[in-house]
Amino acid sequence: MIPIRRRLLWRVFFSHFALIALGAIAVALLGWSTFKGFYIENQVARLENLVSTVQPYASTVLAEEDQETAQLYVSQMTASQDWRVSLIRPDGMALADSDPDAAEQPHRFLDRPEIEAALRGRAVSGHRLSNRYDEEIIFVAYPATQDGRIVGVVHASRRYSSLTGDLVAARNRLMLGTGAVLLIVGAAALTMSERFIRPLEEMRRGAKRFGGGELTRKLPVPHSYELKSLAETLNTMAEQLHNRIREITAEGNLRDAILESLQEGVLAVDAHERLLGMNGAAAAMLRSNQAWAKGRLIQEAVRSTDLQRLIKRALATHPSADAVPLHGGGAQGGIGHQIRIGEETLVQVSWAPLRDTAGSVVGVVVILANVTRLMRLENIRREFVGNVSHELRTPIASVRGYAETLLDGALDDPEDARRFTERILNQSERLGEIIEDLLCLSGLESQSQIELAERPLDDIVESAVQSCQFMAQERSALLETRYEAPVMVKLNGRLLERAFSNLIENGLKYGGKRVEVRTTVAEDRGTFWAEVHVRDFGPGIAREHLPRIFERFYRVDKARSRDQGGTGLGLSIVKHVVNAHGGTVWVESQLGHGANFVCRLPATGQSRPASAVLDAPECLVNDLDTAGLPGPS
Repeated sequence: MIPIRRRLLWRVFFSHFALIALGAIAVALLGWSTFKGFYIENQVARLENLVSTVQPYASTVLAEEDQETAQLYVSQMTASQDWRVSLIRPDGMALADSDPDAAEQPHRFLDRPEIEAALRGRAVSGHRLSNRYDEEIIFVAYPATQDGRIVGVVHASRRYSSLTGDLVAARNRLMLGTGAVLLIVGAAALTMSERFIRPLEEMRRGAKRFGGGELTRKLPVPHSYELKSLAETLNTMAEQLHNRIREITAEGNLRDAILESLQEGVLAVDAHERLLGMNGAAAAMLRSNQAWAKGRLIQEAVRSTDLQRLIKRALATHPSADAVPLHGGGAQGGIGHQIRIGEETLVQVSWAPLRDTAGSVVGVVVILANVTRLMRLENIRREFVGNVSHELRTPIASVRGYAETLLDGALDDPEDARRFTERILNQSERLGEIIEDLLCLSGLESQSQIELAERPLDDIVESAVQSCQFMAQERSALLETRYEAPVMVKLNGRLLERAFSNLIENGLKYGGKRVEVRTTVAEDRGTFWAEVHVRDFGPGIAREHLPRIFERFYRVDKARSRDQGGTGLGLSIVKHVVNAHGGTVWVESQLGHGANFVCRLPATGQSRPASAVLDAPECLVNDLDTAGLPGPS
């Protein structure tokens, strides 16, 4: 059995020798690369000298377009050489070519970048892959000018394969030299390995720790200058690597936090249609799981066929550096391409190229903006404008019709004149009510905060009830009130009284012969709320009307509502007033069982109700937020 010391010696030796051999090979490769580059540059310089020498004569030949003379000239010039010289006209066709095959079958050179650059007046040299020879070539292209104008291009090139002989000889010499150096270094390494066994073993174990990610524990520094320098270098490298990893981790966390905070959905897809990742908003829109979807094909991770189609189109269009919206059928109002995900979500799709560190396009980043609410508000705005126009058109048309009737002769009949005048007055009053309600809504929407004062809620409710007593007497209706608990609320008395009056008037108009007004105190999750219930015992409201009952001009029975003199804005005013007080309003109703409108407001002072704690009912109507709609002008 080989002693442990000897085994360590050989292991250290081979470690030294391997490192030194790798270094020598690296130096050899670097030297070879430098020599090869210098050699190729030298060959390019020779081509440049050749082209600059023949350029004056080539300019004359190209200007005269003497193909026979030109062909003879380039053939003689390259007879004993392995390079190719071409004289190219401004249209891209070769006037003469030292390549016999190309001379017999002339072809256009405009698809070559150096020819295009030379025709613009620039001298170009370099190397590229030749489609004709299917190998690398070096080339030089100079513009040929005469009398200040470009008459063509002088193009010279040489294949890499023609340089192989010189390069192989140089490489063999370099390999022999490298081998000799390795033998000498190997002998020296074998001699020195003995003294480095122990510190190197410690450094090996430390390097292994670094490889395992334990970067904070430093290597012990030996006394030997060489090993001391190596240990310090490894320690510095580990520290820098540790700091870099922390920076990358922090950057990744910041990027993830930004992506997760976006309301827009973001997906990254590679060129093979695999999902690289998505943020939470995108996962919510697509009803997918971020961890599960990562790395899967878009056909698996994205269930929307429209979105799959758009992603494929984005990948196929070779994206530019800027984000580009996708357009197509379904775009509305100049907004980017819109698709529907599921039954209710409307999404605007745009994309941008995804590039790697070299700047190459490796996929696309797709941005999904949920425009469902925006389009819903736009529809509400259009419907609101239409409703306003319709509601104003009706009384205006009536006033105009009655006025025309009076002018046509009804003024001569006192009875008809009075009847039509009264109708004009009624329609004018209705028109004034609509405008007043619109101005009220506009004022509520334009005010970020209303003036509030702490007052007993029962006083406001009582004032609203008293203002509606005359209507109740006219309709022979019973108006009941019940105040179950005193409560103080920060409120605007004028606005809140109008809201309660609107609810009571609605109950008297459409709720039959009895309306009950009741105030209570409710506790919800430790917070006290004052509730005002306005209940009627009429025909009730069908369930399909409940979600829209608080919208402007929305009517359950349009004909009956107009006959009753309503503007269609009363419940919308109620909602805005209650919301301005930080409260909530909803309606509970079933056909044949009347309707119960509930206004819940935050209480500031109250006594705990004797009844059980109340929770918000399941039929709470979260009506559409119209805070973004413009008020009437």
